[in-house]
Amino acid sequence: MNKILSTSSIIISRTIYGLNWYTISPLYLLIAKDLSIKYGELGLIAFSFLLGAMIFQIPAGILAAKIGNKNTAVLGMLILSLASIFSGMSWDFISLLIFRFILGIGAALFFSPAVHTLRLIFEKKRQGYIIGLYNAAFSIGAGIALLTWSFVASFTNWRIALIIGGILGLILTFENHVTIPNYRNNNRVSFSTALKNKTIIYLGIATSGFWGLNYALTQFIDSYLIAYKGMNENIAGMASSITLFGAIIGNIAIGEATDRIGKRKQVLLLSLILIAIVTFLTPFIDEITLWLYVSAQGFLSGAIFALIYTITMDEINIDETLKPLAASMINAFNIGIGSLASPLYTYITSFISPEMGWFSIAIYELALLSLYRKLL
Repeated sequence: MNKILSTSSIIISRTIYGLNWYTISPLYLLIAKDLSIKYGELGLIAFSFLLGAMIFQIPAGILAAKIGNKNTAVLGMLILSLASIFSGMSWDFISLLIFRFILGIGAALFFSPAVHTLRLIFEKKRQGYIIGLYNAAFSIGAGIALLTWSFVASFTNWRIALIIGGILGLILTFENHVTIPNYRNNNRVSFSTALKNKTIIYLGIATSGFWGLNYALTQFIDSYLIAYKGMNENIAGMASSITLFGAIIGNIAIGEATDRIGKRKQVLLLSLILIAIVTFLTPFIDEITLWLYVSAQGFLSGAIFALIYTITMDEINIDETLKPLAASMINAFNIGIGSLASPLYTYITSFISPEMGWFSIAIYELALLSLYRKLL
């Protein structure tokens, strides 16, 4: 029962964590109008969040090694929840930027300690499944936010909508404190063992192009379908959400499959190549092939995320205490390098063509993937 309770607590928290990542996305236009923010400045809000998440990835892993996974994850959930509440109380553009940056800090502190706790709860042969389930929970939370938070705001306002997400996080913060076990390892470890580990570095850089491609896709596919493919907003919104819900299936199915067959690095490489090929095909989709396209994108992205962190937790030879730091390093590389894909896409789309925009981020992913040969 303790195992079920602890696992459920972390999975539900990961769902609310994902929800608070994306509650702001459907509300940007309302926020811009209320706070007199120019449309072109809205991208800085998302960037501020990612900056906080990137900068505090490695400190999160170090903190987990010092004070334990539970204390770090609970602290992260607390910061994330309060930052969401204060985002709803923002009085101008600068205050909103600051609160979203702090929300990114909370996200960084929660992620790797929580996933490592699941690794310690579950036996080794189910690592792929449980990490896939953990990532699937994020997609569920993100999907709920993207599909429903505009409706929440329509019945209240954008401020209350953000505050509700924060309150849900605070409830889970308290529940996590009560139910999650605090695994501590008193062994003295050298953080440089992880910080200088070439496998971690190569894996983080090699997969960062994928992270950027996936982030750009979730941010821009709906506007691309409307502006360049002439599809209506309902179809575009549904297609965008399917990428997130397709990721749920990919996370769990591939996590479970590779628990059985192994060969995670080979399956990851194949999935990374396939998602680049699918992205190359973006300009050629129509209303018939759209659904196959977004399902494939979602499934492959879920599979890739599950495999990246299962490999990190299960196949990198470092002390167990340093595994959260390893996952944090992967995230830092992914966000730091991958974030360049979105401006690359928008710049190429604006000045050359939307077709070349998609081609550019697919090529970007494959160029960084060339480092993957060092992992095989």
